[in-house]
Amino acid sequence: MKKDNIPNLHTLSREDIIKQFPLPIVKNIFMSSAFIMMLMFIPLVSATANAARDPASQINAHSATLKVMTINIRHNKDYWEERFPMIADEIVRLEPDLIGLQEVLIGIGQSRTLLGLINKRGGPEKGLHYTFYEKLKTGFHAINGEGIAIFSRYPIEKKSSRAINEGRIVLLARVKIGEGLSVDMYNTHLHNRGGDEVRAPQARMIVEMADKLDAGLLTFLTGDMNSSDDSETIHIIEDAGFIDSYKTLHGAEYTEKHGNTSPVSMVKGDFTQDFRNRIDFVFYRLPESNIKVKILDSVVCFNQPNSDALYPSDHLGVMTTYKIDY
Repeated sequence: MKKDNIPNLHTLSREDIIKQFPLPIVKNIFMSSAFIMMLMFIPLVSATANAARDPASQINAHSATLKVMTINIRHNKDYWEERFPMIADEIVRLEPDLIGLQEVLIGIGQSRTLLGLINKRGGPEKGLHYTFYEKLKTGFHAINGEGIAIFSRYPIEKKSSRAINEGRIVLLARVKIGEGLSVDMYNTHLHNRGGDEVRAPQARMIVEMADKLDAGLLTFLTGDMNSSDDSETIHIIEDAGFIDSYKTLHGAEYTEKHGNTSPVSMVKGDFTQDFRNRIDFVFYRLPESNIKVKILDSVVCFNQPNSDALYPSDHLGVMTTYKIDY
């Protein structure tokens, strides 16, 4: 058959092809067409099968890493103008995303002072640009200008606070981490006197606030709780679903040896410190959703003195790094 006389296969019916071509050629034509169709269909089948095997990949399509820190900065006592650059250095080194700060002297602008030091000591080069929410203690306890604050690298969508007796307060910042992920960040400083008789009611008020304002979000709670992890105060928080991140990651035995944060003696020179209490915490509470949270790391920080043996504060801090699939 001459090349010019070969009919256009696209215009012929199956019966025409069978009439005009020998049987071996007909077989090759149909086998080639079927083979091409099969190759086109395989990727679709494979993709569908993979999706069916792994439905979680469709539910948790996004992932984020979040670092949450707590630190009591000891307001304007004990060489604070020497200590604050050390606090800023540790923040720049660790690059936290959310920070709960206690004993902030709002009356003299310590939040802005600390943010200015972070900027001067390399923060912007690491992308550390913080917005903040701060509030004074209540009643006569506010006279000295002391309060607490939350620093966030992400936009704060909602702010709220509640008085929890003895002049103490709890702050809430609802923070938008990214498209499809917002978190609630609570920060507090429980009273330093009175034991569980005073602090347990404060813990209940924090839990009540968190439950009342619960928007189905992953929730963090930081603070100087002035309570050990075997106290009624901490049990109230944990019974409400909040998880002690440091102890959960490291276990009770390691935590007892390495997790203490207080007291830190604010002296210069040769002095043996005795960090015998663990009263500073980073908690988290899971929402009733498909969010999955993994603790990647949890460290005690602000634990390095300067050349004069002066520590950044009279508390060590804690920072926990989370991986969030949502």
